[in-house]
Amino acid sequence: MALFNDTSAPKEPTLTGNIIKWLFRLTLVAICALLFFIGSLHLLQDTGEPQQNGLASAFSQLTGLNVEIGTLNEFELFPYLKVDFENVTLKAPDTGNIQGRVANFQFQGPGSLVFTRKNAFHKINVQDAAFFENGFAALQIKEGGIRDEKGQVPQLQMQGRLGERALSANIPLDKTEGSSPTLYRLKDGFPFKLKVGNSDIDGAVLQDEERGLLAFLKGQFQNQNMKCVIGVVQTSWMKTEVSDAVGVTDTGALYRVGLSLTSAQGISLTLNAPLESLSETGYAQILSKQDCAQGLQE
Repeated sequence: MALFNDTSAPKEPTLTGNIIKWLFRLTLVAICALLFFIGSLHLLQDTGEPQQNGLASAFSQLTGLNVEIGTLNEFELFPYLKVDFENVTLKAPDTGNIQGRVANFQFQGPGSLVFTRKNAFHKINVQDAAFFENGFAALQIKEGGIRDEKGQVPQLQMQGRLGERALSANIPLDKTEGSSPTLYRLKDGFPFKLKVGNSDIDGAVLQDEERGLLAFLKGQFQNQNMKCVIGVVQTSWMKTEVSDAVGVTDTGALYRVGLSLTSAQGISLTLNAPLESLSETGYAQILSKQDCAQGLQE
């Protein structure tokens, strides 16, 4: 009697057996891929010279400047994206002139930011940064980061100087309750409060399909109080202009206006040609819905 030799005909594999076999193989492949991915992340996230040079290259592409990182204190990709570096120098790629210096920058966000690029983050901190124009410090940031006090709306705050004028900026944030670490996001419409010298304005940024980014502003523009100003945002190095702009003064008069933000003049607003009706502004649909334009001829 044969105890171990089976002389019966071999059985054909069943459909269920094939499915189980392939599912098992795919599971093994997925596990190996995941382990390889995690291992690769651990190789990437370090503070050595390859990681430091890689980050400098990434920030150079992002800013259009040559970025040099003095010290990389921390760099992680998973489970959180963490960056902490010191003594950063930004140089113009054509002349090599120094365009900026940052003493310390810290950032932490979800690891998914690498793939999604959403405006979600846990921590932002900037210390002692300066950005130069014609060899002078046009913008200085003493400190910037998230301020989250009990009972208050969390804000991204910045303190410093624009040219010779004191500068402060506050950007309210949305906060995800119960998350650990706490998750923050920029609010829809990007509302903000900006103080430069004796100018004190509240604003928001609107996305327009035809014009691009529109700024909607109100407050004290040096010596002129405005109920509202709207125009197209245009930015260059150390200069922001609101072009094709119109505004309503505190007396209810409608004007075409010129508006810019520079280190030399701070927030500068000029009243140009007066307008008779909202239809002349190019922003009639937007302004007609705003309190500042109530009572104006459409």
